[in-house]
Amino acid sequence: MSRANDQVELVDVEGRRLSPNYKWAVVAMLWCITFFNYADRMALNANMPLIRAEMGLDKTWGGMLGTAFGYSYGLSAIFAGFIVDRVRRKNAVLLGLCVWSVICMGTASAHSFWILFTFLALEGLGEAFYFPAAMSLVSDYHGKKTRSRAMGINQTSVYIGTIGGTYFAGKLGEKLGWRSAFIAFGALGIVLALVLWRYLREPKRGAADLADSRAENESHAPAPKKRAVAPVSGPFINGVAISGIVLVALGVLRFIFPAAPEAAPGPAYALRAYGPYALGVFGIALVALRILRKDQEFVAFFKVFFTTPTAVLLLLAFFCANSVAAILLVWMPSHIFETFYGKDPAYLARAGLIATMPLQLASMLGSPAGGLLADKFRIKTRRGRVLVQLVGVLCGIPFVYVSGAANLSSGFPLLIGALAGWGLFKGIYDSNIFASVYDVIRPELRGMTAGFMNLFAWAGGGAIAPILAGAVAEKQGLGYAISVGSLGYIVAGLLLFIAAMFFVKRDSERMQEQLKAEAEAA
Repeated sequence: MSRANDQVELVDVEGRRLSPNYKWAVVAMLWCITFFNYADRMALNANMPLIRAEMGLDKTWGGMLGTAFGYSYGLSAIFAGFIVDRVRRKNAVLLGLCVWSVICMGTASAHSFWILFTFLALEGLGEAFYFPAAMSLVSDYHGKKTRSRAMGINQTSVYIGTIGGTYFAGKLGEKLGWRSAFIAFGALGIVLALVLWRYLREPKRGAADLADSRAENESHAPAPKKRAVAPVSGPFINGVAISGIVLVALGVLRFIFPAAPEAAPGPAYALRAYGPYALGVFGIALVALRILRKDQEFVAFFKVFFTTPTAVLLLLAFFCANSVAAILLVWMPSHIFETFYGKDPAYLARAGLIATMPLQLASMLGSPAGGLLADKFRIKTRRGRVLVQLVGVLCGIPFVYVSGAANLSSGFPLLIGALAGWGLFKGIYDSNIFASVYDVIRPELRGMTAGFMNLFAWAGGGAIAPILAGAVAEKQGLGYAISVGSLGYIVAGLLLFIAAMFFVKRDSERMQEQLKAEAEAA
């Protein structure tokens, strides 16, 4: 790293000088938090058979439980990002950890579908602050030479958290019932937050990028003129807000008078019963948009994002790739439990371990490798990170298909090999989800960028895909539903190819010129 970059990265927001290795200590601390971020989510999926049996739910309704987190996490993510860009990210990270851990413990009190659904949704709301804050924080400690590696290393905790969360939640479910996993994971999360409060420190925003800008030997562009951002049309936004209030009312009515899942199971009935509730959550987002419409920075974010084609294409690709991942997380443990173990409760933890360990361990290799490759290619070409992502999704397509197609006849070796292959290339893609978009988005907008991407990917693909897969599984089986998910990778690959070939170089150069001009003016 350049001397300029080191000097900026090693000073926190209060002016205290930090150890040269502190930027990697930050990655280690966030690694531990991300572990619980994902372990908490897997407590539901690992114990899905027990929960469905207790509450009398078919696969479609089980899929709806799997999407409760995704809807609230996604719909609140952009507003979490909006807040993260205006507060200390350390506080957002650690307070968020405390909140979602308390809610995780509270989930154990649920004894009906809708109460459980509500707790899972609230947990998603608590976790929504974490990734926008954490990724923004990492990007200010790590510049273009190490950013993908730092985020790739952090990404490995997603995989360990998924493995550990699935296995230990399943084991606790076998011995003590499904509620015990939520209590254990929540309590440990609170302890971790208290321990890390002393050691995690806030960096200056944009420090790494400004250092990179000063270090480059390119000519400085003239300082861009600030342009006023026109507010969103008042009549339009008022109409949207009124619609949102109506949708909220519909959601509340459905919550007060829920339809019994066992009364008329099936995809059509599930959509009718669940639709008003989902629209109500969406209505809350619209009302929040009405409140924030006068904030010029909030409006400016959308103007910047949607006039940056690379960011839009990466957003759509994330939607598709996350849909595939959501199907895996929600349904692969159940697929193995039913297909290979005949629904014997004694094998619940083992099924969860097999569903996650080959894929997630391979992802642990793929993620750092993807980060290292992306950093090296990024030095040579601005297309580097996106090209690495493209390789990840295209090579993952056949492995996704085979993971669903494997059965007792083909045996465990084919299944485990397919899951490992899927995991390897999934990790290569995952390590650059935010690093790629940060190459074209300004530092002060990165919290909202991560939040908006999570909104689109989780409230969209991550929430809808498990329901659709559950509905398909009712007629065709879980294996078929998982294999069909490979179509998501095909579309993601096409979007990434367009971004790499036509837009990322131009968008990255434009952002870098703006930062260098501002650094020169300062």
